[in-house]
Amino acid sequence: MLAIWCLAGCTQAVPRFPFGDVSTQVAKDSMRQLETDTLIVVYPEGKRDQALRFARRAEYCREELVRRALIKGGASEEKAVLILPDVSINNAFVVPPIGREPIGVIPTHQTSDFFLKLNLPPDAGIIGCHEMTHYVQGQQIGGFPGALHAAFGDLYTPQIGLAPWFLEGLAVYYETRLQDGAGRLGTRYFEGFLAAGFQAEGEQITGGLLSEFNRRVSFGHYLFGAFFVDYLARTYGEGRLWQVVKGQGRRVIPIFDVSGVFKGVYGKSLADLLDDFDADLRKRFPPRKRPAGQVLVRQLGASVRYARGSRGSEAFISADVDEPVSLSVVRDGKVILARKLTDVLPGRTLAAPSVNLTSGLAFSPDERFVYFTVVDQGFERQVSRLVRLDVSEDRLAVVKRDLRGPGGSVSADGGWYFHSVATLDSYVLAKTDLSTGRTLRITRPKPRQYLASPVVSPRGDRLLVTEASDSGVRLAIYSTNGQRLQAVPAPAGQAFEASWVDEQQVVFTASDGHVMQVHLADLREGSYRAITHAPYLTSQPWSDGRH
Repeated sequence: MLAIWCLAGCTQAVPRFPFGDVSTQVAKDSMRQLETDTLIVVYPEGKRDQALRFARRAEYCREELVRRALIKGGASEEKAVLILPDVSINNAFVVPPIGREPIGVIPTHQTSDFFLKLNLPPDAGIIGCHEMTHYVQGQQIGGFPGALHAAFGDLYTPQIGLAPWFLEGLAVYYETRLQDGAGRLGTRYFEGFLAAGFQAEGEQITGGLLSEFNRRVSFGHYLFGAFFVDYLARTYGEGRLWQVVKGQGRRVIPIFDVSGVFKGVYGKSLADLLDDFDADLRKRFPPRKRPAGQVLVRQLGASVRYARGSRGSEAFISADVDEPVSLSVVRDGKVILARKLTDVLPGRTLAAPSVNLTSGLAFSPDERFVYFTVVDQGFERQVSRLVRLDVSEDRLAVVKRDLRGPGGSVSADGGWYFHSVATLDSYVLAKTDLSTGRTLRITRPKPRQYLASPVVSPRGDRLLVTEASDSGVRLAIYSTNGQRLQAVPAPAGQAFEASWVDEQQVVFTASDGHVMQVHLADLREGSYRAITHAPYLTSQPWSDGRH
């Protein structure tokens, strides 16, 4: 229960942050503070209701984590300080207590649809549960370091000696376990990346695959780290994870003999535990072959966004280990345009585009233009630029500097771009005039409901929309004036990455119980079925009704 006993009514002095855009926004805004028995939440003026909703979730997660933690008293009883800056960095983080108090930074909103792929509604409370795991772990300080903390305050936490794979793996584990299956370990999509990558690499699991510096496996400390922590919890019990945290929390020199902490808890060295994890993965994810009817058309990069036009043209935004972000257009099976999205010379259109932060890739009806939204670095903060590529002239132009949310698709007449706008703790549907840049919102915000990735129907009067909330990530049909018409029939769990086949059929990605497959739904009959048998994972399906 959230027990608020103090609500300040004046501007608060706030600490500095390692991200300049966060510091700038906090300095600009008039900040308020609410305090509970376990939290101090600093939030922008006018967003009290959102701060209360966030605090309820954060307090619940903290209570559950503290109950599991083994070092009691001292730093673990200090209130968590959480800042809600009104700026999107499409990230969140905890500044550890190294010469200063720990601070959690969770923005009021995010502007990327990337969180949906991770089975995470882009909600501060849900994302905050991940960060709260970092916060509580960082406060596990005992033994001589605990005595130093009691005498001198926030000098350091021994938890910094643990590798990022354990820090992030533990946080991913609890973002799922504490939130009814939301989070990365609650989706076959994340598991599919692991299975495909594990088989593609074809090597023994070592510390290299768990490293944040591994170039072949992006975010390996999240991916392999999460499943390694999950393996340890399934095999030896959840409690031993906290024995590791306790053992590390008493280390005077944080980086000294970290493997010894694991051996003391599990009776095995970290190398032996990794060997056991490797054997478990090989049993869970044996090699699988492509079905006979599946044909490899084109090899793409490690990260890809894909779209298909109504006349059959295709567009890819991709990047790989030694390949920068690029955009390619394919027509009649041939690449007719390929260009890098990051220019070298000054005056460039985009400063730092990323495939993962790109959304709403779509053709105009005549396929002359390709539109997409990309989170890019602006003058003071990240912005969601709406970009247009003229295919015939190979020219990029920014249509609107900041849509304030992820992208969608182009209207049937080519005059509007449908997309989302982040407002408070919600996404609303909107459309932007492609000639003037004027934006009109077509739905109203509802707390903790996120409407994303609107795809215009062939006739142009309906939208295929991804809905994200506490109920999960699902699909629905809306009219172009914002009225919800019906849910899309789909199997239980995450259903997203949808597109139209015709006026009554849509394809999307969802689990068949084992693997994320492409499903075909009939809106009139209210039925669905899996139409692929991919060995590990499918993503971003499009269909012309024949393929």
